[in-house]
Amino acid sequence: MDDIANKRIEKLTNQGLEHLEAERYSEAIQVAMKLEEAKGPLAFYIAAQVFASSKNFRDAVSTMRRGVLKRPTFWMNWYFLGIYLGQLNKFEEALAAYEQALLCPLANADMIRLNMAFLSIACKEFQAALDYLDGVEKPSLQSGADQARVAALEGVGRLAEAEELAEVLLKERTEGDEEYQKRVGLVAAALARIRLQKGRSKEEVRSFLMHFLEEFGCSTPVLFEIVKLEELRYSADSKYYRLAIVSKLPMDHPWYREAQAYGIVYDVVSDSEERAFEMVMVFESAAGVESVDVASCKIRGDMPEEPMGVFWFSERFFG
Repeated sequence: MDDIANKRIEKLTNQGLEHLEAERYSEAIQVAMKLEEAKGPLAFYIAAQVFASSKNFRDAVSTMRRGVLKRPTFWMNWYFLGIYLGQLNKFEEALAAYEQALLCPLANADMIRLNMAFLSIACKEFQAALDYLDGVEKPSLQSGADQARVAALEGVGRLAEAEELAEVLLKERTEGDEEYQKRVGLVAAALARIRLQKGRSKEEVRSFLMHFLEEFGCSTPVLFEIVKLEELRYSADSKYYRLAIVSKLPMDHPWYREAQAYGIVYDVVSDSEERAFEMVMVFESAAGVESVDVASCKIRGDMPEEPMGVFWFSERFFG
């Protein structure tokens, strides 16, 4: 391939990645098509990410399958095929894709093994996860590896080691590290389960989890542990509610300097709007607000698979 062709591939690749980052997905698809014609290695990844952005992992998988057929020695094609297969809970196929990625030249073995560890945890193959983690050596990936190690150690019953490591990780908060912020909730959730197994009270564990949410923001694993603690049932009458809340702050509240009130949005599974508001009030009361009003309440869907509880909340909007 001559220099002109290489420069065109580089230019198109940069354009495609910029479109992805800016969420210009139709433009990204157009660039991916041109990249595929030019035999650019990231053509299939760019196209697949467009599908993945809308949670369409089936088409993302189909795209990456074409990628591994056309460029079977490019490790990133196998790597992202593994990621998207994992999103579809096709764990065995995902693991096989990661294994193929490891066989490719110039493969980032540490990154692949870290993902294999998280996949093994999802499959409850905890010892296999620990084995993969032992092969992760890059310092830049140690934070993610340690977070996975907490869950793996918990899974094999080495609770004292898991608890000690989890407490260290929560103290070593890394500002601006997106991967840390994404996975630290897994650490907190594991620590909550460990403390329950070691005899801590539900009230103490719930307080720990609520404090975590206050400090780190929304975390699905932590919210799920709170739902389990509340022991709320499944209900045939449940619906997905989205509540927009306005909370007024007392004058002595530390946030009062920023604003007298804030807005926040909650996604709740409940059998009534009243019960949904009661669940939200548990979180807002923990924040020390003076009063809470519902700005809007919308039903987003019927017959959810989850038990009743709070499953997401937004950042606070002060004003």
